Amino acid sequence: MFKKRTQEAKAEKDLTNDDPGDDRPRQTFWRYVIRDLNQDVPLPEWEEDEGGLSESERRDTVEKLKGRGRVVAYAEWSWKPSHWVQEMDDKDKESQSRNKDEEQDERGDTLKTPSTVNMVLITTFMKKIKALRKRLVGGKEHYSESIPFLMKAMRLSSTIRLPSTNFPPRAKPEDLSKYVDQSSDELYHWQRRQRPATSGGSEDDNNFILHDGPPYANGDLHVGHAVNKILKDIICRFQLSQGKRVEYVPGWDCHGLPIELKALEQHKKGLKDQPFPSPTEIRQIARRLAETTVERQKEQFRSWGIMADWDNAWKTMDKEFELRQLSVFLSLYSQGLITRQHKPVYWSPSTLTALAEAELEYKDDHTSTAAFVAYPLDVPEDTNASHFSGVKALIWTTTPWTLPANQAIAIREDMTYSIVESEEFGRLFIAKSRLDFVKDKAGIVFNVLEDHIPGSFLIEKGFTYRSPFDKSDIGRPIYTASFVTDSTGTGLVHCAPGHGMDDYNALRLWIKDGKVRVKAPIDDGGHFTADAMPDDPGYLHGLFIYGAGQKKVLQYLIDKKMLVHSYSLKHKYPYDWRSKKPIVIRATAQWFADVHRIKYMAIQSLEDVMFLPGTGKTRLKSFLENRSEWCISRQRAWGVPIPALYDQRTGEAVMTEQTITHIMQIIRDRGIDAWWSDPEDDPAWVHPSLLADSSPHDFRRGTDTMDVWFDSGTSWSEIMQRYGAGRDTLADLYIEGTDQHRGWFQSSLLTSIGYQTATKKIASPKAPYGALLTHGFTLDAQGKKMSKSLGNVISPLQILTGKMSGFQQQKDSGLGPDALRLWVASNDFTTDIVVSPQAVKNIHQLLHKLRTTFKMIIGNLSDFDPEHKIPVESMTFYERVLYKRLLHVENDVLAAYTNFEFHKAISRLTSYISHDFSSVFLESVKDRLYCDQLKSRTRLSALSLLLFNLETLQRLLGPICPLLVQETWAHTPPLLKDSMTHPLLKAHDETPSPPSQESTTSSYDEAWDLLMSLNSTIKPLQEKAREAKHMTSSTQSSVNINILEPEIPEHQSTTTAILLQSLLPHLPDFFVVSRFTLNTTIPSPTWLYESTISIPSSTSKIQIQVFNPAGDKCERCWRWIVGSTSQEGGAGAGVESKSTDQTPTLTSQKSIPEKILQAYEFGVPPTEKSQKQAKNKTTKQVPTSTPMSTHDQNQNRKEEKEKEKEDPQIQPSPSTPKLCNRCIDVLSSI
Repeated sequence: MFKKRTQEAKAEKDLTNDDPGDDRPRQTFWRYVIRDLNQDVPLPEWEEDEGGLSESERRDTVEKLKGRGRVVAYAEWSWKPSHWVQEMDDKDKESQSRNKDEEQDERGDTLKTPSTVNMVLITTFMKKIKALRKRLVGGKEHYSESIPFLMKAMRLSSTIRLPSTNFPPRAKPEDLSKYVDQSSDELYHWQRRQRPATSGGSEDDNNFILHDGPPYANGDLHVGHAVNKILKDIICRFQLSQGKRVEYVPGWDCHGLPIELKALEQHKKGLKDQPFPSPTEIRQIARRLAETTVERQKEQFRSWGIMADWDNAWKTMDKEFELRQLSVFLSLYSQGLITRQHKPVYWSPSTLTALAEAELEYKDDHTSTAAFVAYPLDVPEDTNASHFSGVKALIWTTTPWTLPANQAIAIREDMTYSIVESEEFGRLFIAKSRLDFVKDKAGIVFNVLEDHIPGSFLIEKGFTYRSPFDKSDIGRPIYTASFVTDSTGTGLVHCAPGHGMDDYNALRLWIKDGKVRVKAPIDDGGHFTADAMPDDPGYLHGLFIYGAGQKKVLQYLIDKKMLVHSYSLKHKYPYDWRSKKPIVIRATAQWFADVHRIKYMAIQSLEDVMFLPGTGKTRLKSFLENRSEWCISRQRAWGVPIPALYDQRTGEAVMTEQTITHIMQIIRDRGIDAWWSDPEDDPAWVHPSLLADSSPHDFRRGTDTMDVWFDSGTSWSEIMQRYGAGRDTLADLYIEGTDQHRGWFQSSLLTSIGYQTATKKIASPKAPYGALLTHGFTLDAQGKKMSKSLGNVISPLQILTGKMSGFQQQKDSGLGPDALRLWVASNDFTTDIVVSPQAVKNIHQLLHKLRTTFKMIIGNLSDFDPEHKIPVESMTFYERVLYKRLLHVENDVLAAYTNFEFHKAISRLTSYISHDFSSVFLESVKDRLYCDQLKSRTRLSALSLLLFNLETLQRLLGPICPLLVQETWAHTPPLLKDSMTHPLLKAHDETPSPPSQESTTSSYDEAWDLLMSLNSTIKPLQEKAREAKHMTSSTQSSVNINILEPEIPEHQSTTTAILLQSLLPHLPDFFVVSRFTLNTTIPSPTWLYESTISIPSSTSKIQIQVFNPAGDKCERCWRWIVGSTSQEGGAGAGVESKSTDQTPTLTSQKSIPEKILQAYEFGVPPTEKSQKQAKNKTTKQVPTSTPMSTHDQNQNRKEEKEKEKEDPQIQPSPSTPKLCNRCIDVLSSI
C-alpha cells in the first residue's frame, strides 16, 4: 500500500531471490514497529497510495501513540514467507488482546487503521538492529527470526508513564468561540428544558430568577459592565449547580437623553442645512442607534461567557414593554398617585429637561459667588425699641442669581439675634452666633447695639421687608423655618420657592393662600426672562444666570447699596450626570408621583429583603424617608409619552382613567410613534366622553415623556407577565452598583408597591426583590474614578487579552474570557474595585496555574479506567487524609459561593491548588503515577484520588471559569466521561456524600497538622543541605524521626506515635525523599541536619533528622537504593520492607533478569543525556573490526560479578545497572 521513497525500495528483487530453494509463496509485509522516539528520528517521507493512510493521518496516528507516553514505531517493510506473516498476525492479535487498555487514543477509541497496517506493541528490543537491517536489505543470509524487526535497546526513561494530553497552554480562538457557545447558550437552554420548575415533585418553586438591571444602550461596554454582568453570571451558574432552574433574561434601557442627543448630532452631521428635526425624526434615528448598540453590546456580553436567555432579551423600547409601563402608570393614576403641579424640580439648562435626583452628580469643587445682602426691614408701628430704626436683615446666599425671585426671609424663632451698626452699611440684623462669621467673611467692623433679641419677637410683631427687584412688592413676610441653622450663613435665609424645594415646602400654605408667588424668571436654557425685573424688563432679560446675568444682579445691588460683600466659594453642588454641567432648581409644570403616600409601606417591605452589604438597607431607607414626590415627566421626544391631552382653550391637562385606556388602545393599534407622527388634530386620540361639549380640535397631545427611571422601574412587570402573582417574590435577586439605591432599586420598589396597592393583587405589598446586592465602582491604580478625560479608562478587552500599559506579556498570552471573569471574582465586590496592570498580571498568572493543574490531572488520567477506581473507604489512611482536605476545600468554597463571597472562594481554591494539591498531593504521587505498574493498587489509588480532585475542581470552578471547565471536559478521556456527569450540568446534591470512616474527622485533621508541622521543619533542613552542596534534589536525602517525649494515650484522641506509624509507608512519597524511618539509629552519616520541635495540640516533642541516603540511585525512578536491609534497621525499615509498592527498595540478593539487561540501555541516566550527546559530537569513535556480540557482553558482566563476590573491595563498574526492586518488577512485567 505504501511506497517508501528511499534506496531500500529497490531491495525487493534481492530479497525475493535470496533463497532459490524455498518455493513457498512470499508477500510484502507492512507494519508499525516500535522505535525509541527519544532519539528524535525524523519522520520518513511517504507517498500516498489508494486505500492507504495519508501523510496527515499517518502523523496523527503517530502523535496519538506518542501522546500516550509509549515508545512508538514508524512504518517499516520487509519480505518474508506468507506462513510467517500469518504466524506474526496471530501473535499480534494475542498482544493486542493483552494490551487492549494500552491501545486506546486520548479519546478512548481504539485506533482505526487500514487492514494492511498492524498496530503492535513490541516491548522487547535487541541492540544489533543495524546488523539485522543489513541482513534484511542487502545480505544473502536467509531470514529466520521469530520477530521481523529488532530495534536498538530502549532508554529506561521510555518506560516512565509521564502525563499525556493535548490540553493546550491556551485555547485557540476558534475553540474559545465553541466553548463559549457550549458553556453558555447551550447550557442555558438545556437547563430550561431539563430542570423542573418545581422541586422534589412538590409545589415548591424551583426557579431562581435574577432580574437584570438594564444597562443603557449607549456606547461600548466598560469594566463596570463587566463587573456587573459577570457577578450576575457567577450567581446564576452557582444556583444552577445547586439544582435550580435559572431564569436570567437580559434587558436594555433604551430611552432617554443620551441617545436623543446622539440622534441630534447625527442629524446635524447628515443634514447641516435642515431645520431642527421633528420629534418623529429624532425617534427614528434614536431607535436605530439603540438597536445597533444593543446588538453590539449583546455580542460583547456573550463573548464573556454570560449564560442568559439572549433570544428573549427585553428592551424598554419594545412595544409590549411600553404598554405594560403605561398599564402601571394607569394603576398609579387610579389611586391618585399621579398629579400635575407647578413646583420646583431639578432642571438642566444644558440638556433642557427636568431631572430626577438619581440623575444628579455632586461636584465637590464647584465655584459659586457667595454674597451678603442687606434687605431693609419694615418695622411695625407698635415696636418700641429705638435700635430697630433703619435696621436691615442681612442674608447670605451662594446663588445671587435667585434674588430676583425672592419671596420671603426665613429665621428661627428659638434663635437669639443681634443688632449691630457699621459705619458703611448702618444697622444690620444678624444671628448672635454668626457675628464672628460675618466679621471674618465680610470684613466689616461693627458695634453691637443689642444682642438678646429672640427670633420669635419678629414673628409675633409681623416684621416684613422690601425687595429692590420689584417695587410693587412690599411687605414680604419673615417666617420661621426649621432648615435655618446657627452653623451656616447669618441666621437669616433668603427664600425663593420657585428655585428651592425646601422654600416651596415651607411656604406651601402661604402659596396656597396667594400671599407668596412661585416665581422662577428663567427660561429652559437658564436665561433671565423679562419677569425677573418687572420695573425694568430689559435689564436682565436674555442674560445667562451663571454668567453676565449674575454679575448684573450683583451690580444692581451695589448700586442700591445693598451688597455688603461678595466672594468666590468652592462647595458641593449638583451637576447633570450626562452633560457634566451645573443644574438649577426651577419651578415648572410637571407630572409627579406621590411618594409620600406609599413610602412607609415601601420601607416596611424592606424588612423581608436580604441586603449585601448590610449597610445597603440603611442607605435605601434614608433615600425613601427623604422623598415626598417624584417628578416623572421629561421634556424630551425619545421616550414613552405621558398619556395626557391638553385643553387648548385653558391650557389645563386632561387625564382620566378612560382617556388613558383609550390612548393605550390606539398605541396598541398604531404603535407608539403615532403619538408624535399623527396629525395634531387627529380625533382618534380623543376619548368620546370629552366631545360632549368640545371638538377634537380643542385638544392637543402632550409632548412630555416619562422619566427613564420610571421605564426601568417598571421592568418587574416583565416577570409578572410570565408568573403572575403566583410567586411570593417576583425576583430572587437584584444586583447593581451602589448608586442604584437612589435609582433603579428605589424606582422598582416604589412602582411595585404603588401597583400592588392600586390593584390589590397582593394582600401585603412586597418588594419586587428577595435580595439586594450592591457592588462598588471600578477605579484605576491610583484609586481614581475612570473617565475618558483623565485617560485612565481600561476596557474589558484589555483585561481579557492582557494587552494593557504596564503589563509585560508574552506573544499571544491572552487567556480569553476566563481571565476577565477571574479578575471580577477575585475582588471583594462590595467595595470599590481597583484595576491595575499588576492586578491583571496576577490574574493571568493564576489562570496559567489553573490550566497547568488541569493539564497535569488530565494527562495523568489518560490511561485510567474508572472501573478500577478505588473507593475512598478502601484507601489508605494517608490518602483519606488528603481526601478529607479536598472535602474541607469543597465545603469552604460552597459556603463562600452561598454567601456571595466569590473572592474567598477563589482565594481558598488558589491556596489549595498551589499548596495542598500541587506541592503536596501531586508531588507525593508522581513516583507512583510514573513508575509503578500500570494496574498496581497504589497507582490506581492515586489515580482515583486524582479523579476526585478533577471532578471537584471542575465543579467548583464552573461558576467562575466555565470556559476552562468546558475545555477540560473536552479533553477528558472518553472512558472517564462515560462514568461522569458534565461538571456544568451536575447539581451539587448529585455529588455523593463522603463515606463514613472508621476514624474520626479529628484524626484526619490531626494527621494533616502533623504533616504540616513536619514539612515546615524538614524543608528548611533540606535547604541547609542544598546551601552546603550536600544535595540538589530532595530524593538525595533521607529522614528519621525520634519521638523524645511520648504522649499519654488516654488524654489524646490520636497519639503522634500512632499517626506516624500509620503514615510512615507514605512519608517518603509525601516529602519526596528516598527513605523515612522512625526511631532509628543512623550509622555514621556523611552529612546530617537536625531540629527538635513540639507538635501542636500534643505533649510530644520530636527530633527530625535529615541526612544522606545510603546506597546508589535507581537509574529508572532516581530513588536511592538501600544496598542491604541490615544497613538501616529500626521500625521504619520494617514497615518499608512490607510496602515495596510505596517505597522502592533494592536488596543486594535480588538480581536483574537477563532480558532486562538486553532490552534496555543502562549507564546513561536521563540527566546525563545532554552530556553524552555533547561528548559524541567531540569524540571521534574508533571502529572495531568485530563488534562485541550480546553473548560476549553478558559473559563479561558475569565475570565482573564473580570478581565482586570474591573481593568485596572491588566496586561495580559504572555500567553496572542500578535498579530498585519495584523497577525490576515493573520492567520484568513488560
